[in-house]
Amino acid sequence: MVASLRKSDSIAEQALGAFLDEHFYETLHKRDAGFEYERVHDRKRQLKGMDVIVNYHGNRIVIDEKSALHWINRNLRTFSFELSSLQSGHRDPVPGWLYNANAETNRYLLMWVKTWDIQTGQLKEIPLGEMVPENFKEVECVLVERSKVQRYR
Repeated sequence: MVASLRKSDSIAEQALGAFLDEHFYETLHKRDAGFEYERVHDRKRQLKGMDVIVNYHGNRIVIDEKSALHWINRNLRTFSFELSSLQSGHRDPVPGWLYNANAETNRYLLMWVKTWDIQTGQLKEIPLGEMVPENFKEVECVLVERSKVQRYR
């Protein structure tokens, strides 16, 4: 079995979240007073698929941010959705985040990222456990509705 990458993934996800807050969500908020957002930090709500909660002119959007952090600077044209997973303490696979009935997510923000070396200004794959917000050069995003992905055949 592959060793857990949870700690390094978490560091990279936090750095990406800080980058998005400054360069994406805050920019949208400044352009449109009807756009409000909250980054979710508590574990209980995060386990329900809540990374960011947006209020857009009275519409509540619960975003689960998904990034291809293990394929940085690769120009991928695809994205993988977790249908099920093997969890310790469970004999059989459990539903993945796409089909998790406890999730409150209604949108996924899918992201492909490019990182760079801050000193040289050159694109460089930074180890996930060492990432800081300034390492992100470019983030390509698409916002998709969870229910539409679930219904796709």
